[in-house]
Amino acid sequence: MLDWIDKAEKLAPDEPLSGIRGSCYELLVDQVKQSKKKEKHINNAIEQFESWIKESPQESRAYVELAEAVLKKNIILEKYKPKDFEKVLSLFCQSVELDVAALKSEKSYYLYYNNVAFTSFLYACYEIAILPFEQALKTHRHFLKEFKRLSTDYIKKDKFYFYIWAKTLGTVIDHNKTSHKNCIPLSKNIIIEIKKEIEDKLSHVTSLISEDKDKLSNLGHVFHEIAKDKKSFAYHKIAVNYFHKAQSIDPHTWCYPVYATNVLKDIALLYLEKDNVKDAQIAFKNGKKIFEEAEITVGEDFTLFSYYGKFLYTYAKYIGDFINKSLLEEARQKLLVAKRLGEKFYDSPYIYLAKVALKLGEKNKCIEILKECSHAFSNEYYNYDFKQIRKNKDFDELKNNIKFQRLTKVINEDSKQDM
Repeated sequence: MLDWIDKAEKLAPDEPLSGIRGSCYELLVDQVKQSKKKEKHINNAIEQFESWIKESPQESRAYVELAEAVLKKNIILEKYKPKDFEKVLSLFCQSVELDVAALKSEKSYYLYYNNVAFTSFLYACYEIAILPFEQALKTHRHFLKEFKRLSTDYIKKDKFYFYIWAKTLGTVIDHNKTSHKNCIPLSKNIIIEIKKEIEDKLSHVTSLISEDKDKLSNLGHVFHEIAKDKKSFAYHKIAVNYFHKAQSIDPHTWCYPVYATNVLKDIALLYLEKDNVKDAQIAFKNGKKIFEEAEITVGEDFTLFSYYGKFLYTYAKYIGDFINKSLLEEARQKLLVAKRLGEKFYDSPYIYLAKVALKLGEKNKCIEILKECSHAFSNEYYNYDFKQIRKNKDFDELKNNIKFQRLTKVINEDSKQDM
């Protein structure tokens, strides 16, 4: 790829390509095992990123890339030099200052689509905390103090940065088990601090007003995630509200009704955990109403109708243990639409149609649907595998059914022969 970059540079000599070349060298670091080669590649990356800054001194990403490369060199060599950390901090601060200048000049695309300086600086604060050197936690705290000092300019411009802050901290927790050699995972106390920080940041954006459907949707997702983690009705309801707001901006898209009803389903199941059937049923009814409205505004859409059918099946399952046959019949109608629209690319409608038939007492029809599914998704090279269906508890009553056993046994034997 470096050869292609050289050729491109000859064709467009005025176009700065040092950043791309530096990224290539950084990728090579992870492709080799020898320490000397790793050191050579990271040094080349650093040299290229330094050139990028000279070529484009107002490009904040260039400072971020150089900061991360210098930090990576310390990790590779396992030599943690105070001067290098000072340099890394200085580079991150410069990148943030450039971003803030762009924000003040009303370059609105920075607000959402370009937050690399903000997120990379914050992530690096915690990456340093797990490094195996004596001053790691002290350095971490110093970096974090500087980050918080500089972050206020972002927040003043757009409160959505509270979301970006919380989301980045979530990534820190997810990546806690890092691949860095001899690393020390974040302590339980730091993890608790991070979780508190996430809640604090999200408390500032519980009712953000925006005309940006992507922002609203992202807020819905982050509140849904924390709601599941904390089993919080309040956070669940905030998530639903954000998806409603996004849907009001773009009522013709399938995703927002699906996202909102996923949250309402979780709310219903949470109520059932507390033996509150009444409120669980209200949550399911609210979800059904959203789907009914979306069917009109969105029209026939595979994903919408697929989730619609599954939602109705789940509703029938948890409220009354499949007593409500009309709900199952309605689920069947939606799933038949999804099956038609899926054009034999997706097996999910077949599986749920089989479930519906089984719960309506139509065992033979259930098995016929599963046969149809196996024919639709089998070919001369592959036979449809019923492994997941056999594991699914909704099909437990078929375990001793000879037709079902014969169908799954034949398919699995053929699969083994193909292997």
